Amino acid sequence: MVPCTPSIYKNLSVVVINPAVMFRKLAIFSLVLFTYLSCEKEKSTEVGFQLNTPFALQFAATNQSTEDNITVNFFEVLSDSRCPTDVTCVWEGESSVKINFKVDGTNTPLTLSTHERMGQGPKADTLGNYIIRLLEVNPYPVSTVQVPNEDYEIRLQIDEL
Repeated sequence: MVPCTPSIYKNLSVVVINPAVMFRKLAIFSLVLFTYLSCEKEKSTEVGFQLNTPFALQFAATNQSTEDNITVNFFEVLSDSRCPTDVTCVWEGESSVKINFKVDGTNTPLTLSTHERMGQGPKADTLGNYIIRLLEVNPYPVSTVQVPNEDYEIRLQIDEL
């Protein structure tokens, strides 16, 4: 056992931390952490939709087919003028979205709409051997709520010709 004498402590020094310096470091760390956590992150690629079967796709998400070399990415909400659920409207309105449809490495942006004649695009589009159908856009609007893009989800169906 080592005796506890003052000679053991003579090489130790006391570190005094200036509170202002510590506060600045904590503030900088907090700012960096907040910035990192608030950055929009691209959603990962999900594997699993099947041809001829409806599937959901979140905003900024990518989904890949199980059978063919097809990838779909939902990247933009062009418009959403559908009649809110808490309002009586003269017409139903429409919602238009943009997706990237990638087959065998060839990427094609498509605009699809919930309303065939009044929308910014068709409800369904044919590309190569595939028909891409927009079945639904969610959430349905409410007059008192502004829906951020991140909350949108579309239902698609891709059929092989």
